[in-house]
Amino acid sequence: MFGSVLIVVLVLALGNELSERLRVKQEELILRQLPQHEAVAYYELLKRRVFKVRLVRGALLVALVVAAMAIKRIVLARSGVALDG
Repeated sequence: MFGSVLIVVLVLALGNELSERLRVKQEELILRQLPQHEAVAYYELLKRRVFKVRLVRGALLVALVVAAMAIKRIVLARSGVALDG
């Protein structure tokens, strides 16, 4: 079961990375075509978006870790293993 969950997570991470690379390439093309003052304004907008995305991804990662720990705890409790803490 853990192996299949790991494979799903890896596939999702790879898909996310590839879509992120494509998005960056598209944004670079847009920035090259804009006049400098518009490009600077667009770049500032992109920086704010990246910060928000990183913040949400960090929160998601914390939530996944907490969920994994809870699942582990439930599985161990059902198997009769004593839990410390």
